[in-house]
Amino acid sequence: SASITPETIIQRGAILCTLIDAIEFAGHRAEVICNHATSNYNSLAHRQGMHKAQGWFEVSVTVKKSSQPLDISDLAYCLAHPSMLRKMMFSIAEFEGWSDYSEYYGYPAEATDKGDLYVQEIFSGTIQDNEAISWLIKQLIKLDINIDLPSDYLVSAEDKNN
Repeated sequence: SASITPETIIQRGAILCTLIDAIEFAGHRAEVICNHATSNYNSLAHRQGMHKAQGWFEVSVTVKKSSQPLDISDLAYCLAHPSMLRKMMFSIAEFEGWSDYSEYYGYPAEATDKGDLYVQEIFSGTIQDNEAISWLIKQLIKLDINIDLPSDYLVSAEDKNN
């Protein structure tokens, strides 16, 4: 969304880089795919891909294959640099003619293929560090990655499912 600040993009990207680093550090291999899905309309149904025939553009770029070692610099550019969307994804959309078809490059939408771990588009500002840490821990738990938690951190059944 055009209203998202560079600080928010950097923060969310850093959180994702940390998650991927933790997954790989735990001995699991990760494949990272950057997806740019756009709907021509802003309704929830359109953004969820229920009316793709009325205007939909989607491109997925594999940033890291599971067989590749983690290059945090490449990952940080793709996930945390504010210019990534404009320089890479918008240029592909323009090449494909989407920018001639849709007003304002369309609206952020959900990816068709969500993989094992899916992070939706950003519609809010920066978050507190404790929220980011909590989210990271929940994602690792969902992936059945065992981590040592401080004794004062309790993980409820609800946390494991969110």
